[in-house]
Amino acid sequence: MEKIYMEDSSSSQSSQSSQSSSKDYKRQFKISVILSFVVAFFAIYSLIACGISQVSYAAPTDGESVPEETFDFGINNISVVLSNGSVTKNVPIYYGVFNGENGTYTRSIFCIEPEADTIAGKSYTASVQESDAALLYLLSLFYNEDGTDKLLTGDYTFDFSNTTPGYIPAGFDYNSLSSEEKLRYTNNFRKYFDSFIKQSAIWAYLYKLDGNDAEAAKLLNFNKVTTFDASSAEQFVFDYVNNADNAVYKAKLKINELVTAALNPNNYASVDVNLVETESLSKNDDGNYQVGYRIEVPSNASSIEGYKINLSGTKGKDNVIGVVADDLGSDAWIVDENGNVIEDGIISCNTGSSCTSNFTVVVSKDHITQTDTYYTVGVELVATVNGLYGRRYVATDGSNLQKVVSVGGSKYTSSNSKSFSIVTTEDTGMTTAQTIYFIGLVVLLCGIGIVYANAKPAESKQ
Repeated sequence: MEKIYMEDSSSSQSSQSSQSSSKDYKRQFKISVILSFVVAFFAIYSLIACGISQVSYAAPTDGESVPEETFDFGINNISVVLSNGSVTKNVPIYYGVFNGENGTYTRSIFCIEPEADTIAGKSYTASVQESDAALLYLLSLFYNEDGTDKLLTGDYTFDFSNTTPGYIPAGFDYNSLSSEEKLRYTNNFRKYFDSFIKQSAIWAYLYKLDGNDAEAAKLLNFNKVTTFDASSAEQFVFDYVNNADNAVYKAKLKINELVTAALNPNNYASVDVNLVETESLSKNDDGNYQVGYRIEVPSNASSIEGYKINLSGTKGKDNVIGVVADDLGSDAWIVDENGNVIEDGIISCNTGSSCTSNFTVVVSKDHITQTDTYYTVGVELVATVNGLYGRRYVATDGSNLQKVVSVGGSKYTSSNSKSFSIVTTEDTGMTTAQTIYFIGLVVLLCGIGIVYANAKPAESKQ
């Protein structure tokens, strides 16, 4: 019984040893398989991470474009002097001579630097669009949309009997003039008063804006108006009379009304369209390159009539961006939030529906064909705004002369530009054959590892 017991004990130990060996073998087998899969996973991940080719990109840059417009500076023969006791202020009357399709024409212009010099006949050119919304609003009070004057709404009463001694021609007697001559004088002085009211209001507003109340008071608190005609040396003095029909009374009242309105920001709003990048350069499912943008407008966006998005391209090498013109043609297009192509880059806002505020610029992968090349894409947003606009002008030769603002009409454009770059590099990725060989090598090494892990416990068992 004892022998049998000993034999059974030995058999039991042998059986336990065999089971333990089997468990160790299974454990090693599972570990080797897991390690093999981990190696394969990292190998494939490395291939994806390295890729066949790589593209880097640079940050967008801003740009600005100003349309060209020129005119010759003109100074009217008439100038106006405002006075209150010994305090005086000279207000010249200006105009510009423009070259149009049907020949030259004149248009009122207004100076925005009271102390600066002026030279008649000097050539002026557009510099930037006027950004002072209050000044634009002030200009809008001068004219109707069709260009007719808003201030000449009634007759002024002029007292032509109050002339200074030495007046030329001597012996002027207004009452002895014919009805036609009286009308001519009255109409001329209505135009003079209307012009100096506008220029005085602009200067008084700008003085107030700069905190120069003393100079502003000369244009707001006068009690006498003297006109000088340089061509005939005629001079008339008109006194303030507290009468609604008196020319000086009406002029003073109107200048104060205009300046008060311009200083109230509730009367106007500036429309300054801005283009903001929302999504950096990436590739879509088709492999094309794309960048997302958003159009930003102020609260009065209802005055926007529409947008035109213009795309332009350049390309270059040797770390120089955009040295060669690059015709994008049909290789670049614009899509809206829903992926629909925006035809010709035109977004209409007057169709009863809200404007598209987000869009994406797409560049075809077939366009990016050259290696080690900088491709740049310019994105220009031009908004058509229903509202008044003005343009600042400076002397073409750069002289430090009076700057000018002109009135342009009921529509203007606001533009903003961005750009992005696609930089290609030499193709350092693996070919398809190399990729297959590499994966095969990884699989082979994993197989050897599995065989080795399977064979080692068998040796221990023997």
